Formats: sequence, structure tokens, C-alpha cells
Amino acid sequence: GIITSPGGEVNNLNATLATVYYTHSCFLYNNSTTETTYDKNGQHPISTLINKYYDNVNHLQPTRTETYGSDGSEITTATSFPNDFASGGVPFIDSMQANHLIAFPIEQVVYKQKGGVNNIVSGNIITYKADGRGLPDQLSKLETASPILQSTFKFSNRSTGVLPPSS
Repeated sequence: GIITSPGGEVNNLNATLATVYYTHSCFLYNNSTTETTYDKNGQHPISTLINKYYDNVNHLQPTRTETYGSDGSEITTATSFPNDFASGGVPFIDSMQANHLIAFPIEQVVYKQKGGVNNIVSGNIITYKADGRGLPDQLSKLETASPILQSTFKFSNRSTGVLPPSS
């Protein structure tokens, strides 16, 4: 290219003025952990396998955590975040979405599977102030003496009986 200097001189440049750099990236995450506990003599191991699922690419937060015990038990924790909800329905969720507060959990439900049947055992919902800063406003907890059948339970962003991540 040709550049004119303040003195009126014309310089012909044959040098490259820009360089292209390629950046390779990926989403690294923990999707599985195995915990093994032994008695005080180092015997009788009890293992727990924990699988994490990142079902929504809009926030890449762990939406489900499945825990498998060596006794055959299976406990799942389902967590919903602002981007798991439709916009235009709840002011504090709309405010969180508009302000990109996507990593704040709103609903968390724990259910246990036994004999192919899912039973809800606990849960909580956190509401936030609608000022767009992610400040918690209220915590509601579900505590029950007897499990609730999943087929009769309604997650706040699903139809009755439907487990996340299904729509």
C-alpha cells in the first residue's frame, strides 16, 4: 500500500500489516466422578458414581446430577436456571435473562428412582429481586414425610409429571 507522510513523501509498503491468529477453544466440564469410601481398616469400599449433565447449551450449567450408590440406589437432582424458562412470564426471571444472570439456580428438585418409579423427595425454589442484580428474595423448600410420585408433581417450567430436561 502507499502511505503519504506529513512531509508529503510517498512510501510504498510491501510489509504485512495484519496477522491472523486462530484460537481454538472448547467447553471443559466435569461429567463424571467416582467417590469411594473405606472403613477405618481400609476395607469394605462403598462407591458412589456421580454423573453430571449439561442439558442446555444456552447456559452450560449442570442441569442434572445423577448419583448411583453401590447399593443400587439412584438419586437425581434437577436444577433449573433462568434460561430454562420462557421469557415474558415472570418479572424476576425476565430481568435475570435480560442482565445475563444465567448461572443462578431457580428451582432444584431431588428425586429417587426405585423399581422404575421416580419419587420426589425434596426441592426448593429461589426467587430473586427483579432489579437485575441476582439478589435472592425468597427461598421456598419442599419437605415431605412421604415421597411424591413424579407423575403427580409439577416442575415450575414443565407440564405435570414431566421430568427435566424433557419439554
